[in-house]
Amino acid sequence: MAAILSYLRQSRVTDQDDELSATVTAWASSPYWGEIDIKDLRDKNNDPVDFTKDDFLGITFLSPAKVDDVNVNASTNPWYQPDPEVSNLSSGDEVEVHVKLNFQPTLDGDDKTFQVSSVQLGMAGDPQPDRYKNSVRLWKSYLPDETGIVPIVCDSQPDGITSANQTVIFTNDDGLTMREVQFGQKTEVSLNRGEYEVSAVELFTDDETTVATAKAEPDQVVVQKGDTSPTINVTYDVHHHSLTDVVIDSIPGLEGEEIHVNFSNAGAPLYDFWSFVPKTTRPRRVLPADGNAIISVDSITVNNVQYEFTPKDIVLSQNEAVSFTADDVRQTQVQIPDAVKLPIQLKKQDSIAAGKMVVHLIQKTTRLIYKAKLNVKDEGPEFPVPVAPGDYEVQANRFIEDGILYNVTLPPSLNVSDDGSTVLELQVDFAVNLNVPGFPNFLSFGACTRDLSEPTKPDDTDNDLTDFVQAGASSIFKYAGQGGDGDPKVDLTESQECTPRVIALASDIEKAIGSDHTVLPVLISYTCNFSGGNDVLTDTTRHRHSLGNFIQSLQLTMKSDQAPRSLRAAYILNPDFIGECQKRGYEADSEVPFLNALKEALEYRVRALHWLVRTLTKDPDTGKPAVSLGWQVNLWAGEPAGAVWIYTDENQASNKAKKTADYLDVLGVWPKQASQQADEDELAPLDFLAVDRWERDDYRNDSYSKFFCFAPREWSRYFDFCETLGAELHAPIMPWQVSAARTPTFKDDVSNNFSTAQHWGTGGSCILGDPGIGSEYYRIHKKILSLGLDEVQFHVKTVEELWKRSQPFDISIPGYQGLHLRGIFAVLLGGGDTTGIVSSLPQAGEKQDAWVRERLGEYIKGPIYFQTD
Repeated sequence: MAAILSYLRQSRVTDQDDELSATVTAWASSPYWGEIDIKDLRDKNNDPVDFTKDDFLGITFLSPAKVDDVNVNASTNPWYQPDPEVSNLSSGDEVEVHVKLNFQPTLDGDDKTFQVSSVQLGMAGDPQPDRYKNSVRLWKSYLPDETGIVPIVCDSQPDGITSANQTVIFTNDDGLTMREVQFGQKTEVSLNRGEYEVSAVELFTDDETTVATAKAEPDQVVVQKGDTSPTINVTYDVHHHSLTDVVIDSIPGLEGEEIHVNFSNAGAPLYDFWSFVPKTTRPRRVLPADGNAIISVDSITVNNVQYEFTPKDIVLSQNEAVSFTADDVRQTQVQIPDAVKLPIQLKKQDSIAAGKMVVHLIQKTTRLIYKAKLNVKDEGPEFPVPVAPGDYEVQANRFIEDGILYNVTLPPSLNVSDDGSTVLELQVDFAVNLNVPGFPNFLSFGACTRDLSEPTKPDDTDNDLTDFVQAGASSIFKYAGQGGDGDPKVDLTESQECTPRVIALASDIEKAIGSDHTVLPVLISYTCNFSGGNDVLTDTTRHRHSLGNFIQSLQLTMKSDQAPRSLRAAYILNPDFIGECQKRGYEADSEVPFLNALKEALEYRVRALHWLVRTLTKDPDTGKPAVSLGWQVNLWAGEPAGAVWIYTDENQASNKAKKTADYLDVLGVWPKQASQQADEDELAPLDFLAVDRWERDDYRNDSYSKFFCFAPREWSRYFDFCETLGAELHAPIMPWQVSAARTPTFKDDVSNNFSTAQHWGTGGSCILGDPGIGSEYYRIHKKILSLGLDEVQFHVKTVEELWKRSQPFDISIPGYQGLHLRGIFAVLLGGGDTTGIVSSLPQAGEKQDAWVRERLGEYIKGPIYFQTD
């Protein structure tokens, strides 16, 4: 009672003419979750309230628990995107919540005024008691002031630093607040009342030759409403470094090998690292600012040839790149006593007639290396030179021949005997056919289309077609039907079905790009929409409508005269269906009403859908399927807690993928024993599987709050999951609805409310490559690094810790470079509110689509073909 009386007293002191009334209700689904709903907003004259884009709705109320931005939702008429800023203030044992609800116009929100139809305030508690429900107060463009003053005295700007201001971070249970202060001055900043930890952002030059570590003292402060807190002092510890890029050129005989590079001064080591040949390494913050140094490379012996590098003398302060080329390497033939021939026994299936691979033997301690380039059709292969006796690590990568990915099984280690009796046994097996009908013979990219828009006049560049052309997209996808959910309540007319327009747009993009480039339309279709989590398996009415709409989409695909070739489109079936069935523990023999003709079991429902697609889309001329067919699976792997397994210390990707593969096998979605070419009477197999993470950008409040916020380690595990799933089923994999948002660096303008106002993420940086970050997490913008995460689920407290945990990483190299060797044939970007290729998605907020198009436009100039050299 004391808390609510205190709250009412301090609020009533600041009554405004713009205070609003509304209908307020509250409900709770459990003691641990509830919601306050606000409707019918009225002004003091009892008239409906009009807002403009410059207005905001101010809300205060008492809550039994903290309220997060993501749990504040609103609807408007016409539609404006809600953008909440939430502050949680201590009020005894309860929380006083202040919400500044901003609104952003969308592509459809061109009206100058709008009305707020409803507001939902969710919380981890029960708000039904009157003291919560009756505490709600509302204003137009006003919130009561609950701030105090914090003085900050900042040292002078360190020499060489060009930053305009110093950023000071205040962190409490409500998140972080950042304030900019001027160098060499005292600045007073206002903060909401509460207790804060204080830190200051490190400053550094773009080349990192000067680094100023900032220290804030005291590092804690208590802010009282209307009072001035003790002064915080910001001081600097400045360090200077040199930078010397080391360029290892392509050196005959050493391509693909790893060499050890050393910096030293008068025999004392300064820094060392390992580098592949060829590669450029950029040491930062590790070398002294001045003085002399010697760069040397340890000698390495490959196939009994020793490679010795001429050392380089440098002056560190000159900050110049140093190159090692073939001219800097002296080769000497090495005589190995007792060396023996090492034959290779290559076991393979009869159908494998061609293909090349490289086998390595490596002695880690001596750097003695042997490698053999093998052709699987060779008879009696052996290493090209005698091999020294001893213990070796054995390495061989997968390889691709004519679009077929092959797996190589080998012993992890090998002891080469001095009596010449040792034989290296290798097994080569079929892994995945990457030649998916309709898709190109290279790793391709596509994305979601929202508007299916094309230019309306010659200089029109703001449309989906232009965006896809700039990116060189090889596919586009859209949800079939009208509502994006299978339209389970209505039978669509042909004019309402979007399928023909998707096919037409793909054809127009293909024509605009020209040459031999192909663009495949991909339709996402529901016959049973499980995406909302509701159990709809027993709802025959919804099944009937969705199935009918799906059949109509297939028929329109076959009727379309816009399809550029016999393979007309691809279909991805029933997102989240398999994941939800797996999560709920449904077995293959679980009963599923499916019209009147099939009421037996889940596995027969799956088989019926396969038969239906193959029957309706058989090409009349060739008799072959005219569409590619895939199912979607989730990264959840049937776990009730979702995909949070990806954040654990142990990499569980392989086990989770095998679990999912077993379920797909049992249901008959992709039987493990399915033949590559089915007999006429046999169920036609699928063409691919689409693996979905979560279609949101990582640093949006509707992504990290649902435990989807990746760093390089998590992306690697996601692709581990894809690789194992494909390997278990011999299925080509399509990562689907992947966020292509990039991670902002210290150079970017990141707003304080970035989680709602901007679209930042990690998929773009980690998959498409981002030299601006490279291998240094600290180059990420401090506002992003300081973002708090759920420690229980992520096993870290902040984004900074998440990226630190991924070390070592190097995202200057695009992550897509090895995807084809993981059994991945295409990557489809974007989604409903996710960064992809087109500027029309996401619908609101600052976007990164132009950056994505630039990266993909460069990639398509030299794509990764499904062939190993």
